[in-house]
Amino acid sequence: ENIILLDFKSLYPSIIQTFNIDPSVYLEKKKRNSIESPNKAYFDSEKEGILPEIISDLWKERDEAKRQNNELARYSIKILMNSFFGVLANPTCRFYNLKIANAITYSGQEIIKLTAKKIEEKGYQVIYSDTDSIFLDTNSKSVEEAEKIGRKIEEEIDEFYKKYIKERYNRKSFLDLEYEKCYIR
Repeated sequence: ENIILLDFKSLYPSIIQTFNIDPSVYLEKKKRNSIESPNKAYFDSEKEGILPEIISDLWKERDEAKRQNNELARYSIKILMNSFFGVLANPTCRFYNLKIANAITYSGQEIIKLTAKKIEEKGYQVIYSDTDSIFLDTNSKSVEEAEKIGRKIEEEIDEFYKKYIKERYNRKSFLDLEYEKCYIR
């Protein structure tokens, strides 16, 4: 009864921006002030990568397409933004580097697990998670109450990541958890 779905908006592109994941700033070994991914890939934190900048530009274009109700453009830009992971993981690509590609997926796994932990600390039971989504039992008596819980968690988790990313990596968080829907019985 009243299971809610929370979903990270464009998780992989957000991870690329947040952690500066890019072949041009990839480091073979850790250096002072570098960003360390969960799979021990390192990225220069003092120089902005090319992919995060491209994603930033595409995000603006996507928002503009959304504002103009151009669903085809919005969806096309979304697919393009998500393709950056696939390119990095494709051996036929000039920028192929499995360690860089895995930095994205490992970071995603860490984010989903940490998000689930933070939600459970608030007293809710996470009943399922996948690549970029979390389903939780709200124990609420109505859809309205469940939606209110979903919006509150959305806000609290986004605030948590703003602070967590700034303190741990000295970077801006582009992670955006969104309340998506409530499933009734």
